[in-house]
Amino acid sequence: MKVLVWDGLPSPKLQVEEEEMTKCAFPLMAALALVLAAALVGCGEKAATQDGEGDLNVHQMVATVDGAPFDGVGFFCDWDYATTAFIAEEAVQGSAITMVVPTPAGPTTIQFEVGNQYKSAMYMPNPDDPSGDYWTVNGGSGSITIIEFASDKAKGSFEFIALNNSGDTVRVTDGRFYLQYEED
Repeated sequence: MKVLVWDGLPSPKLQVEEEEMTKCAFPLMAALALVLAAALVGCGEKAATQDGEGDLNVHQMVATVDGAPFDGVGFFCDWDYATTAFIAEEAVQGSAITMVVPTPAGPTTIQFEVGNQYKSAMYMPNPDDPSGDYWTVNGGSGSITIIEFASDKAKGSFEFIALNNSGDTVRVTDGRFYLQYEED
């Protein structure tokens, strides 16, 4: 069983029961590797653009982070407590964007809330060093607009401002995604 724990630090911790580790964590890592490989060959879709023209590739999330382009590969999955996580990692720099929201019944806009890890967004400039993570739980604002949500795919847009533990901010704008569901 996965449990998202917030212990007051800038990054939530994902705890996995030891017996569930091989059952859940390994397939999730394998699925992400498959997603990355599929994205690298283009999936036969149109190329994504930062200016809103063209369609996104399947498994793609794009945004502008403090003026710099973010082009990540990702998926969405069930989290816990009736929530859904939208996750993407950028291959070149290794940065990542994660958003956790209540599982939507269909198209909707959800505001991220300070102090609420179940309505939050995070930008991780270096996933290997969580001390620099920017999280809306620490402060900031933003939203995710889901324009299409089904059991196998989700499309939408997002933007947010988040803070790290030092009080520095990051501004994520013009975010768009087209993600497929992956079993956890």
